[in-house]
Amino acid sequence: MENQAIPSWFGRQVRRFLPVETVCFLAVWLMLMAAGRDRLFQDPGTFWHLAWGKQMLQTGHVPRTDTFSFTRWGQPVVDDQWLAEFLMVGVHRLADWEGLLLLTAAALAGLYGWIGGRLVRAGIAPLWAVLILALVFLASAHNFHVRPLIASLILQAAWFAGLLAVDAGRTPIWRLWLFVPLSTLWANLHGGVLAGLGTLGLCSVFWMVQWGFRRRGPIQSHAQALLLVAILGGCLLAVLVNPYGLDLLRNWYATLSMDLGRWIQEHRPWTVSEPAGWAALVLLVGYLAVLAPMVRQGQFQAAWAMPIVWFLLGMQRVRNLPLFAVVTALGIAELVRCRLGERPLEGRKDPVEEDGGPCPSFSAERGLSKYVIPALLVGTTLALQTAGCPAPLVGSPWARFSAE
Repeated sequence: MENQAIPSWFGRQVRRFLPVETVCFLAVWLMLMAAGRDRLFQDPGTFWHLAWGKQMLQTGHVPRTDTFSFTRWGQPVVDDQWLAEFLMVGVHRLADWEGLLLLTAAALAGLYGWIGGRLVRAGIAPLWAVLILALVFLASAHNFHVRPLIASLILQAAWFAGLLAVDAGRTPIWRLWLFVPLSTLWANLHGGVLAGLGTLGLCSVFWMVQWGFRRRGPIQSHAQALLLVAILGGCLLAVLVNPYGLDLLRNWYATLSMDLGRWIQEHRPWTVSEPAGWAALVLLVGYLAVLAPMVRQGQFQAAWAMPIVWFLLGMQRVRNLPLFAVVTALGIAELVRCRLGERPLEGRKDPVEEDGGPCPSFSAERGLSKYVIPALLVGTTLALQTAGCPAPLVGSPWARFSAE
């Protein structure tokens, strides 16, 4: 009996400290720390953002005039990513380029770990979940750089997960008030807040239409409709809480109006011949295959249309494909969850939380145990980098710039 108890205890500890989120985090983190030591620094924007951040530290205020460009020197400028740049220069001063590499790798690994956990808890077999994550990674990797864009990728995923929860009835609509302060934070980090506002706006329109046709949806009364309008208006006003006011919005509009695809690779349309293109296409086909049976059964939620919308936006600019990829992965998890029988507003527990579900080896731990290994790994790496200890992967110097 004692010999049997040891493996049983060991198995419980593995499930406790190594659920699917942690396993996915470790895999992505190791990959990015190893292969990203030079690839994550291949975008010149990284150094541009750091230069703005250093100037803010020296002057004590956000940039108002251009001091870097020869043809625009002294002209008014709007630094629409000032907060992210300020954070970047702080990390750079603490742990040099390795610190920025660690920050980017840990942020992306955390995002993919969280998505992997949602896929498995929804009832998707681990191998299929890994395949979905691999497609999401391929559709997004071209935009993996040490840049504020990573913040938009993470915030869009969290934003869409909130909309899915409201649409399914797991979360009351009033909790979307959290989007208001989040809009202010996001607007000062990166212009990708427009992606979140657009997604919220489209879902709001669909919910209003459902209510008008007396279809089941989050809005069931005039009070809820007014609340949603107030939240949407609050998010739009929250964007104005920035050092530049309306000039920030004018800057975003000017950027989106330019034909940047002629000069900047990430603004060009995507093609199926490249990995990001065909990975996105496979993701879309897979999503539609899961969506079709639900539609045939007469089930449809407004948020389920968002991956299709983002695929169309991704066709215009390749930089939108990472947003499409994370939204689609979350959408697949939601569709599978509904297909397996969850009913909104019935207080039912997730079947995986209740009995281990289809994959008991990856439990849906709600405690803090799943964060222990990632926290120790990231904390130890940061300590070694700050101290300047020479070590591969986790020490300094590790980051390097490609000679090409």
